[in-house]
Amino acid sequence: MFFRRCEREDIPAIRKLLSYFSETQATDNQLWLCVSLFWHHKKYFIVQEDDDVVAVGSLVAESKLHHCPQTCYHIEDVVVDEKQRGRGAGRMLVQGLLDEIKVAGDAYRVKLRCEESKADFYGKFGFLPNGITMQKEIL
Repeated sequence: MFFRRCEREDIPAIRKLLSYFSETQATDNQLWLCVSLFWHHKKYFIVQEDDDVVAVGSLVAESKLHHCPQTCYHIEDVVVDEKQRGRGAGRMLVQGLLDEIKVAGDAYRVKLRCEESKADFYGKFGFLPNGITMQKEIL
């Protein structure tokens, strides 16, 4: 297994993995356009085993005026193929994302939102619960 940035040919496999969250009506070309247009502040990465994409996650860089020029990063869209869970793909993905943040050299904080059942997993990387998350769906 290895960690790398998302490429155009990964989109069908990423679509399949992200369908664990929800289905999208976007075409593969539209998805790639979203990935490539917003590359400066949201980057997608994968874990690949042989020829298969087995995990996907993204980094979002959020500039804050009160921390300028430092950046708050968000880890999002983390999904590991059900058949690969417990085999190290998730660990490789999260560690790879954290390594990318370290290389950027401008982080003052990393945030993520997860289900309670995943809190222990992320805790192994030093993440701690912090307040509550609220959201409003806009459809």
